[in-house]
Amino acid sequence: YREVHTFISLSLSLSLFLSLSLTHTHSLLYEIHLIHTVVYVRVFWVNVRLNEIMNYILVGYFLLLLVNLAVSADFQVQQKPRFYGVKVGKQVGFTCSASDLTLGQAVVMWYKIEKYGDDKDRIRPLENRRVVQHSGNMKGQLFIRNVEVKDSGIYYCKMNQTWGLGTELQVFRRSKPKVIERRNYMKDIIIFFQGFLIMLCVIIPLVWYYRLEQKEEAVYEEPEHDHTYEGLEIEHCGDLYEDLTAFSQNPDAEASWEIESPEQE
Repeated sequence: YREVHTFISLSLSLSLFLSLSLTHTHSLLYEIHLIHTVVYVRVFWVNVRLNEIMNYILVGYFLLLLVNLAVSADFQVQQKPRFYGVKVGKQVGFTCSASDLTLGQAVVMWYKIEKYGDDKDRIRPLENRRVVQHSGNMKGQLFIRNVEVKDSGIYYCKMNQTWGLGTELQVFRRSKPKVIERRNYMKDIIIFFQGFLIMLCVIIPLVWYYRLEQKEEAVYEEPEHDHTYEGLEIEHCGDLYEDLTAFSQNPDAEASWEIESPEQE
């Protein structure tokens, strides 16, 4: 009887220690306390082996530990909406909630960075007189009144050391119709000028390449016919040969020259 009493006392102490470490399983541990009390009474009246009771309790604690690990692994923080675009002077609100709303209370903090990629661990919690924060039951809300352009950025929710996915806020200024028309006119001019430059970049190389081809064709063109030696061709010398032959065959004609040989001297 003393051994059973000692074992039951130790099991009650162990359950109390686990109840302090696992804050989100109070109801389940309360049921275990009731089970221990029932076991204590039944051991007193019924002869049950001590080893069987120990095995059952160890299996129960092991299953409880597995449930705790599974819940901790699946803990995620969700933010809604993911993007918010408003004009100056409006009010916006963000919501932050956990994947499991039955875990009890949570500590919710809001942070702001200028752009994605900045180190979130070095930034400070959001503090602004126009910002109102509410939290409770694994939920958190953030409201910003009379938003300004400088309020644009990325807002992150941190719940129980777990970061949310972030919400981007963009604040736009109100523009007058004349200002909008002027901006559109300037955009049209810039687009037209860009198109004109593109046309020049296409046409100028084509014209230059065409002129270059024309110069190459002019350099390698066949030269004009030269008439310098045209009278020396055989076809044009026929009349001259005929005149010389006729002159040599005339016996009455006196030779205008005489040929002397060295023997005639």
